[in-house]
Amino acid sequence: MFNLLDGFLQALNDGVVLRTAISRILRVLAWIRLCFAILVPILSLVGLTGASASVALGSLLIGLGWGAWLYIGACLNNFRARQIEALPNSPRMTSWIWVNLLRLSGEEFLGFFTMFGVVSFAGMALLGRSSSMFSLPGLGDFAFIGGLVALLGFVILGAFGFVGFTIAADLISAGLESADSLRSLAQGGRLPGPTLQAGPRGIPQAMACPTCGALLPPGARFCGDCGSVLAG
Repeated sequence: MFNLLDGFLQALNDGVVLRTAISRILRVLAWIRLCFAILVPILSLVGLTGASASVALGSLLIGLGWGAWLYIGACLNNFRARQIEALPNSPRMTSWIWVNLLRLSGEEFLGFFTMFGVVSFAGMALLGRSSSMFSLPGLGDFAFIGGLVALLGFVILGAFGFVGFTIAADLISAGLESADSLRSLAQGGRLPGPTLQAGPRGIPQAMACPTCGALLPPGARFCGDCGSVLAG
């Protein structure tokens, strides 16, 4: 009677449900982005009938830039979906999913701000090119320099975001790999056991963790401070 949901609960515990949901969401987002990557350059030319050649070219370049960013994002979504689908069933799968999502966030951050910088540069360069139409002869050089500054600033901002997300993902990944290594050592019997701290009359009252030295209660299977698995 109580075993009807065992299969679902086990899948939930092992992260199978979350893995399936996240990977499918990423694949749907990839297809949506691919469609917009095709539509945006086309829509960028709508309503430009009668516009000058430079304005039309600038609008097309901006549309192509955003279309390229959407296509790159679609590729990233599809790649991370495949990475998540390949994860093995494990109670730690949720943590590995977060690692992949953090890496994806860093890649998205870098791609978005880089493309935003490129589009800003193209837009300001177009403004400078069109300055003669508004009798503003000094605006061209100013717009070009401003566009370069905007491009550099957005690229640096994207790079900082990418590094930050990547470091966070690496820290989680390193922690998971360390935990797996300790668990393997414990199961293989090669992990040094905890040191018993003798109490009055030689009765063991506490154990010392071999990794961090924290005092643990007798019979502890893992350290509550550093998380190290203790050999029995």
